[in-house]
Amino acid sequence: MASRAEAASVSATTPRDLLREIDLLVRDEERSPHADLYQEAADAANVLSTAISQVDDELAQLARDADPRERQRIKASLDALGPAESNERQAKLEMRQLLERQLVLFRDLESREEEVRAKRDRLVEQLRTLALHLAHLRAQSAMDTATAAEITGQIHSLCAGIDYRIEGVKEVRSMTSHRK
Repeated sequence: MASRAEAASVSATTPRDLLREIDLLVRDEERSPHADLYQEAADAANVLSTAISQVDDELAQLARDADPRERQRIKASLDALGPAESNERQAKLEMRQLLERQLVLFRDLESREEEVRAKRDRLVEQLRTLALHLAHLRAQSAMDTATAAEITGQIHSLCAGIDYRIEGVKEVRSMTSHRK
């Protein structure tokens, strides 16, 4: 029968709940032969949690920047100019171009928001997978040593992948922030 921590790991839905369940597993298994692996997974989970928090901050900023009321106002202003004419006054032409560039900016913000949401979904899924592997390890280590060994390999691989991806993102951000 699954313990409370194992059951909760499977049913946790938010990153905070998943992290809490991983921490609970780590605490419950501190005397386990796999205690170091549980701690490694907890460290990876904390890295994922931090990355998810940063993504949430970026999503909040994108939501503020891409205010739909402002986009609608710009679209209405562009519509009010009427169709483009070949002999349009210079000021009207420049206004039309400015409004069109602003609409392009809104489309770019929406595209970025979709990318960031997809990234968040991937990070949360990695956290969920890590929690499930840990719960599975806990359940299997008492019954089947061969399966537990396989699961530990999967957890090590998952943790290494998390570290690698997070460090890669930090490196890219560092490089791009120096160019600005």
